[in-house]
Amino acid sequence: MTASSDSYVEVTCGVLLADCSVLSPRQRDIAQCILCGHSDKQIAGELDLSVSTVRTHLSRLFEKLQVQDRGELALWFVHRFLGECAKVGCHRLDCRHN
Repeated sequence: MTASSDSYVEVTCGVLLADCSVLSPRQRDIAQCILCGHSDKQIAGELDLSVSTVRTHLSRLFEKLQVQDRGELALWFVHRFLGECAKVGCHRLDCRHN
């Protein structure tokens, strides 16, 4: 990915996660980091948390969204993204309607 597409992913993840009221603000931050490909250690450094705390948040985040791992979280995001695109009549994966 280019720097431009990386920032698009971060913005898109942030927009779609922002209205996910089931997650705490910190869980949304962590989910966004995961969706951008960050490791637990990178997330801990970026959010000034311990790796153990990141893993605790991940466990609760996965439970709330009823996903088992990072891959399923990514699929959850893709389904949510495609659902938002469908609301505005867009069917492209690179939709930038947000």
